Amino acid sequence: MRLNDLVPDVSSFLDNYWKRNPALFKHQIAPESWPDFRVENLSEWFDKDQPHHIVLYKVDNGELFQYDLPILADGSLDMAEVIDGHYNDGVSITINKLHKRREWARSMATDLLKDFKPFGYVTVGTNVFVTPPNSQAVKAHVDPHQIFVVQLMGTKRWLIGEDRREIVIEAGDVFYLPKGCLHEARTDEVTSIHETLGIYTLQDVEETEREEPKEGEGDAK
Repeated sequence: MRLNDLVPDVSSFLDNYWKRNPALFKHQIAPESWPDFRVENLSEWFDKDQPHHIVLYKVDNGELFQYDLPILADGSLDMAEVIDGHYNDGVSITINKLHKRREWARSMATDLLKDFKPFGYVTVGTNVFVTPPNSQAVKAHVDPHQIFVVQLMGTKRWLIGEDRREIVIEAGDVFYLPKGCLHEARTDEVTSIHETLGIYTLQDVEETEREEPKEGEGDAK
């Protein structure tokens, strides 16, 4: 995965959007070329015996709730309870630091970093967000790093900036959010699955480590 896979014109992107303005690139990637992310096969994308990288979030009536992970007697994640007891009740599933657990994600992060290392960026991290219909994972916030959102399944409605401009992202779209851009997102009638690619300077990494873990992609060097 390189920058020219995420944006249609690298020079135009760097001149007009990078570190400046949000940008939506429609139908930029083919979701079928990505790993097969579906709710039914989520357990393939994380290690049930190491559940600490899974986070369960839900915004309800404007309040953010984080849920304890259901753990079985052997210490593994109770995936049935995650789906039946949480996801089906509007709780989003976040898989953090996927590049530390799957080789394809590590390779993607390593390759993308090649395009940003000349600008002083030191790491790329990946998260996957699975949000059920008519739900919101986290409240409006800003992130201390650059972000590309790759929409893999469904749609998501984003509110961007202080003016709350609305952007709808569909499967195959790539959405760029510069560092410090206020944003929040929610689903409509269908499940949304998107991957975030976080681009970090060393200072960004240090700031992220001080943040709550909701957006922590970690590091892939």
